[in-house]
Amino acid sequence: MKKFGLFVFAVFLVAAPAGAIIIDTGTTYQCWDFNNATRYGIIGEGNNPYGDPVANINDLSGTGVEWTDNYGGWWGNDFMIILDIPNSPDNGPDTYKLLTIEMTYMGELATFWMMDPETMNFFDPVEGTLDIEYGDVWTHFTQQWRIEPNPRKELIAIGLKGATAPAAIDQICVDTICVPEPATMALLALGAGCVLRRRKRD
Repeated sequence: MKKFGLFVFAVFLVAAPAGAIIIDTGTTYQCWDFNNATRYGIIGEGNNPYGDPVANINDLSGTGVEWTDNYGGWWGNDFMIILDIPNSPDNGPDTYKLLTIEMTYMGELATFWMMDPETMNFFDPVEGTLDIEYGDVWTHFTQQWRIEPNPRKELIAIGLKGATAPAAIDQICVDTICVPEPATMALLALGAGCVLRRRKRD
């Protein structure tokens, strides 16, 4: 009876839609705090076993980008932040990533794109996940992306412009979850079931 129940569970995993059940086979989490940071090559802090995620701030206006102690963060009239994030390798044709970006900024979000630097493929955000909170000083922005095929790294460009006042960036956090193909999930479930059975026998 136990074998039959485990078999039914495995079949359910294989038949379930790809987004219905998420088993995490590789995650990264990194944040960049731009308070008192250097302008170039800012290494994100967090958990990324695949390499060092790096942010670079590029001035597009020619007027300079600098840190200010008024509120903290980097300020400028027109600048772009390039995030280079290494990630887990491709685990199959049906494997994809769910990536969530959270950031706190001031000014106008003029540019925002994500791509695989190896294939030059651009990705689109998940519809209905955009969340913007406007505060007295800062704007908090959250957006989720579904990335497939699964790249080995993500390149993210965030451009900010000032309107009546210079733009500013305070913090950016990027969280990724690598989701395996349904067949892999079934194998993981079978393996977990075997381990549980052995423990019960012991």
